[in-house]
Amino acid sequence: MPPGAPNWSTIQDAIYDWFQGKTGITVDWVTQKKPERVYPWGTLKRDVGLQRVSWDDETIFDQDLGKPQGEEIGLTMAADREFFVSCQIATSDDSPGSNAHELMETAERALRLPSTREAFRVAGLAIVESEPIRDLDEVAGQQYISRAVMDVRFRLLAGVTERTGYIAKVGVHGTIKDVDGSTALDYSEDIQI
Repeated sequence: MPPGAPNWSTIQDAIYDWFQGKTGITVDWVTQKKPERVYPWGTLKRDVGLQRVSWDDETIFDQDLGKPQGEEIGLTMAADREFFVSCQIATSDDSPGSNAHELMETAERALRLPSTREAFRVAGLAIVESEPIRDLDEVAGQQYISRAVMDVRFRLLAGVTERTGYIAKVGVHGTIKDVDGSTALDYSEDIQI
């Protein structure tokens, strides 16, 4: 089966399950409208669009004579694409095991677990790399906020398919002339394929 457009619902579910499951905190996608967050919290944000990995798309042909006439042949252009997800954690606790940096390290290490890789594989993803964790601790008013951010680069196979018809018959028509320009042979034939 040729690849199609990415299933973003499945992809986002797999990424959410990894991040929330390994940190144990409340997580949401930045695109979701949420009330004021309560510490600790985490967010996920996918960058805009897919980036090409190379300029060479793979061409995949398939044939299904059971399809309606004019749609028997499929031509799929497929290629690896990459995207980033920015992961952020914020806590109001700086105690060991509870600060944002340590929670993010736990999530980062879990990227290498076979169970995480398998869940991503099922969703059509591969982990390319995780960027270094950035420490963004701050003091807001009188409150200390432990914050950490990490970007993860993922790869997937995306494709687009165009269906076209099967060529059932080809007509060959022509005239062969002698050196003097007179007609030596008129040829006309329909060839069934």
